Amino acid sequence: KIKGSEDWYSIKSRQFNPSFLKRFENYQKMLEVMIPDFDFKPWMFSQVPDGWWKNRENQKLYMDNLGKELGLSKPEDWYKLKYEDVELSLMTLYGDSPENLVRSFFPKFSFKSWKFNRISRNWWGNFNNQQAYIDDLGKELGFTEPQDWYKLKKDHLESSFFALYKNSRLLV
Repeated sequence: KIKGSEDWYSIKSRQFNPSFLKRFENYQKMLEVMIPDFDFKPWMFSQVPDGWWKNRENQKLYMDNLGKELGLSKPEDWYKLKYEDVELSLMTLYGDSPENLVRSFFPKFSFKSWKFNRISRNWWGNFNNQQAYIDDLGKELGFTEPQDWYKLKKDHLESSFFALYKNSRLLV
């Protein structure tokens, strides 16, 4: 039974008369015409139309909504995005990488890979990536001279990389 507009997401197109549905491009378009005052979110249906996720405008619509839901307003807030937060069909288009997805929507922002919840399997094996991480850690700690690194404490590492390592899945 349909009690509210949200209930339409659980209805399958096969529950409608096929000759009635032929008047519309798809089930979702039919609902948009029949219930014009409700802002339907296509990704909330059990299935989206073929090719829907490949359309950049649709991706932006979804990402804007996801950002609002998760409270992500600034580019740096998107470091909090987890793989599980994103529709699988969209994640697949970006190599199952939240970082790749986020970078595609903020191309001018200089993201730091190690701050994402997941990074690629070989990322830490690259010396340049290790150096970039250490340089950033030094800046965060206010280190300006090589001898400042003698001040490095176990807590500094635990609060940055090791906390990240323990609390997230670094390997994709």
